[in-house]
Amino acid sequence: MENEKLMITLEDFRKILGAEWDIFQKKILHNCLCHTCDSAYDSTIVGYTVEINDLDDVILLGKCAKCSNPITRYVETGENEEQVKVIEEIRMRYAKN
Repeated sequence: MENEKLMITLEDFRKILGAEWDIFQKKILHNCLCHTCDSAYDSTIVGYTVEINDLDDVILLGKCAKCSNPITRYVETGENEEQVKVIEEIRMRYAKN
């Protein structure tokens, strides 16, 4: 059975990344592609929401800090066994609500 996309909190996302949170803050947030700025992965995503998709990967939906146009950042978490365990716990918690 395929899971649907699930909107989660930033706190949930931080739990998923665990020790990798600092890497996310320093490198991933500031390494996004904006097609409007054509910045070659030099844009920062701001004002983003966080979703988990059916592959247990995280999708950030936000806007470019430079031009405010919509951008998306995909974070592959579905192949990391420890992160998937946390994602499963989060899915179960949201299913109860």
